[in-house]
Amino acid sequence: MTASLDFRRDDRTEKVCAHDIEDYTEREHYWSIALRIDFNAHGMDCDVADYGVDGSGTLIRGKLPNYNADKKFTFADGKEMLIEVKTAPEGLEDFFTFKVFCLKKCVEQNALVCVPQMRGYHLFEVPALKLLLDKKLFVHKIYRGFSPNDPAVRIWTEEDGRMDMQEMLAQKLVWFKRWSPEATQFNQNHKEILTRERQR
Repeated sequence: MTASLDFRRDDRTEKVCAHDIEDYTEREHYWSIALRIDFNAHGMDCDVADYGVDGSGTLIRGKLPNYNADKKFTFADGKEMLIEVKTAPEGLEDFFTFKVFCLKKCVEQNALVCVPQMRGYHLFEVPALKLLLDKKLFVHKIYRGFSPNDPAVRIWTEEDGRMDMQEMLAQKLVWFKRWSPEATQFNQNHKEILTRERQR
C-alpha cells in the first residue's frame, strides 16, 4: 500500500528499511502473479496490474500521492477487483496482524486483503475488514515487533470469547483457498523469494 520511508520508518536503519521495502514489493509481485494464475485456473480469466503508489520497491520520501491497494485484477467480463497483498512468515498460522490505517484505506476503496502462503491464501472481504476495525470486537494497539509507530489489530485463528478466524471463515467473511496445481508449480519455482524472511 505504501513504500514511503517516512510512513514506515521505525527503529530500523534506513538501509534495512530500504531492503525490507524492496523485499516486500518483490514478494507481493510474485504472489499477485500466483493469484492471477490461480484465478485463471478456476475459470476466472484476468490480468493483474500495479495499482498502488509504486511497484518498483524504491524508497519514497515525504507525502505519498495516494494510499491505493497494491494490485488491480481485471477480469474478462470487465469487472475489477482491488487486492492488498500482505506478506506473512511461512510458519505463521496462529494469528495475522494488520495495520489499522491500511484496513481503513482498503475499506474506503472496497479492496480485499490477501495473505498468501505456500499452503494457500486467505482472502479477507470488506465486511471482515470492517469487523476488524470495530474496537468493540478487536483490540487496536501498538505491536512493537510489527508496527511500532502505528496501531494494529490482530486476529487469532482461535480465541475464546472473541471473534476469531474460524468464525469469520464460517460466516464466509474470510476465505481460505488451496492453490491450484498451476499456481502451486509457480510458487515452487519461486519458493526462495516467496518464503525468505525480512532482514533484521
